[in-house]
Order: sequence, then structure tokens, then C-alpha cells
Amino acid sequence: MAGRTVTPSVSVMAGVGAAGFTDESDSARVFAAPLLDPDLLLNFNVSEFLRVHAGIGWRFHFGQPGVTGWTSADVSGFTAALGMKVGEF
Repeated sequence: MAGRTVTPSVSVMAGVGAAGFTDESDSARVFAAPLLDPDLLLNFNVSEFLRVHAGIGWRFHFGQPGVTGWTSADVSGFTAALGMKVGEF
């Protein structure tokens, strides 16, 4: 889609991160978070070498959080993205 000012795209990020929080006794709790994050993006070609993008998506968490009573749905949810790419397009 060279030459167009605005182009749509799809991005998918997959990996393992770490989710954490502090409980009522100020103890830090961290657990591994296998994730899948698909996003729909709009790319704005600002110049020949600069592109910015904005997007929305949904982060899916797989596995069981290490917190009693929590499920994967409790740490999955809506995402928003803003970014910039520099290079030759």
C-alpha cells in the first residue's frame, strides 16, 4: 500500500510476561502470564521515513493466575496501542 497516507494493519504479539500486584499486607505477588494480544491498527504515514500508529485489541491470558479465586478472564482484557516506526517504507 505504498503511497497511501492511512493504512490498516493487524498485529499479533505472543509471549510470556509477568503480571504483578500488591496485596492488602503490602506483599508483592507476581505470576507468569502466557499471553496472546491481537490488535487492529491504523498506520499514518507522516513522512517517507516516519509512520505512527494507533490501535485497539484484546489481551488473552492463558493458564491459571497464582492468586486464589482469580481466573484467566480476570487478567485478560482490552488494550490500546500508540506507536511510531522509523525507517524506509
